[in-house]
Amino acid sequence: MTGIMTKTPEGIWIRMNVDADALTPEAYADILDAKPLIEQWLKAVAATAEARVAAGDLTIPGWAMAPGRKSRDWKDEATAVMAMTSAGINDPYERKIRSPAQAEKLVGEDMQHLLEVAIEVKPGRPTLKRAREAAAQIAAAAPIFPPVADDGYDF
Repeated sequence: MTGIMTKTPEGIWIRMNVDADALTPEAYADILDAKPLIEQWLKAVAATAEARVAAGDLTIPGWAMAPGRKSRDWKDEATAVMAMTSAGINDPYERKIRSPAQAEKLVGEDMQHLLEVAIEVKPGRPTLKRAREAAAQIAAAAPIFPPVADDGYDF
């Protein structure tokens, strides 16, 4: 059995089962029902730990504060345009087509039908959801999927 050892607040070591293949259907349901609470708790623990380590009042074995991912921005646009032009970039501005959502917002509800010919709706990657949520989303997505003829094969 695979698992991780963890110590309870009382100092008792326990093995937590992390072998997802060994779970019962009921255990899957219980764990998935608890997922939002567990994620909220993990975010709170991470935020508190980060704040306390950054403040210097907590040291966590094996963990340290490290610089985050850098980002870069122009100091000011006018200087950036001059610098790019000097470097040989003749057109420092980029033109980009609006997204379908932006275009629909601009034209208003009564003109959106004119845009439909140019919009491709791609289904999202399936995700596991509670049955009542999944049923509602499947019903809403039904027009996207064409009807499938019964060819007599069951697979």
